[in-house]
Amino acid sequence: MARLGDQYVSLECPAGDITLTLAKSGDFSLVLNEWDASRMTHTSERRLEGQWALDGDTLTLSSAIAELVYSRSTSGLNIAGKKATIDTYMWEQSSQPTFADSVALLERVALDGFLLSVTPKR
Repeated sequence: MARLGDQYVSLECPAGDITLTLAKSGDFSLVLNEWDASRMTHTSERRLEGQWALDGDTLTLSSAIAELVYSRSTSGLNIAGKKATIDTYMWEQSSQPTFADSVALLERVALDGFLLSVTPKR
């Protein structure tokens, strides 16, 4: 879990799509691509950047605006009779409200691979 350079993504975020990138330098980027349902497109971007630290199963993101704490977990997915367990960081708390509050972040490569495996072939 939390290998350097990994990306984690939201699966269910009503405001849009969230991507967390953990850089080898210890920097992180947490980006929300806001979704406009009436126009069916992403319309803007919100971003938090700072430093990340991992202590056991606790991931802490520290930015100038807020500190966010996540705990390591897994998410079980079941689509079209296929099952997968995806490494996940579950949101625990923020020192100030952010766009990422209450959103779980799943390991992107594993999630994308699973979703592609259940997509019907043309």
